[in-house]
Amino acid sequence: MGTHTGPGQACARGLRNREIADQLFLSPRTVSSHLHNAYPELGASGRHQLREVAGDPR
Repeated sequence: MGTHTGPGQACARGLRNREIADQLFLSPRTVSSHLHNAYPELGASGRHQLREVAGDPR
């Protein structure tokens, strides 16, 4: 998982890219790139599936 863990976990909590970027001191574009690369590693096809992958059924 590597560097994708932080953005992936924040996204799974329902944060938007801008909010994730502010917390991690990254640009929203960088967050988007990390998430795009993390989806296959996490077995998700998009951000809507990250909660399920993270074990948060909300």
